[in-house]
Amino acid sequence: MGTHIKKMRKENKLSQSQLSFMAEIAESTLLRIENGKHIASINTLISIAKALEIPMKELMDFEIYTELNSRGSQIL
Repeated sequence: MGTHIKKMRKENKLSQSQLSFMAEIAESTLLRIENGKHIASINTLISIAKALEIPMKELMDFEIYTELNSRGSQIL
């Protein structure tokens, strides 16, 4: 999920500092989430989604797709 958040951040032309400020989380926390070294709480994910102006579902759908795809499952 961290790489997806990073991709979305870059698509919105935001720095880590800007997104962390907008989401009201520590920049170090965002860095660790994007690098896969920290599992974000649901509250943190909601804050990030709001800051990126995307529905929370968009973050979650990506995670489900990635997990299924890594297991070799087909998504119809």
